[in-house]
Amino acid sequence: MLQLANIKKSFNEKKVIKGIDLSVRKGEVVVIVGPSGSGKSTLLRMMNALEYPTEGDIRLEGESILYKDINGKHISRNDKELSKFRAEIGMVFQGFHLFAHKTVLENIIEGPIHVRKIKREQAIQEAEYLLKKVDLLDKRDQYPHSLSGGQQQRIAIARALA
Repeated sequence: MLQLANIKKSFNEKKVIKGIDLSVRKGEVVVIVGPSGSGKSTLLRMMNALEYPTEGDIRLEGESILYKDINGKHISRNDKELSKFRAEIGMVFQGFHLFAHKTVLENIIEGPIHVRKIKREQAIQEAEYLLKKVDLLDKRDQYPHSLSGGQQQRIAIARALA
């Protein structure tokens, strides 16, 4: 489903990521562990095309997320094309980035409604299912500030899954 091939990343002369190959199959859970500053966040940002690798490619279901081939040339994808892939790859940021002015439920349905163009009723059903999975259905109408850090993280995970 997701394949990283020879991913390298440098910032000026500093090599941060030195050739990562990774394949993740559908339904598989992968954990990326390492010390602070080892490139974990940079790698995840590249998987969502928020940053580009210095070298290598990332494929989702066999198709490059980052580039398209036109007349034998590697051309970077435009924002509209990237959005198609980003809609299929969820991220949970360290700071969670929940919308403070929206309820838990509204936070979760925002992406499916506006990015994936799912009808509100269906988005709510899916959000409630995910809230059950993270054991927070009873918090659906609360605002993020009223939740613990762990609860906010679980809401962020449900939102990424949605």
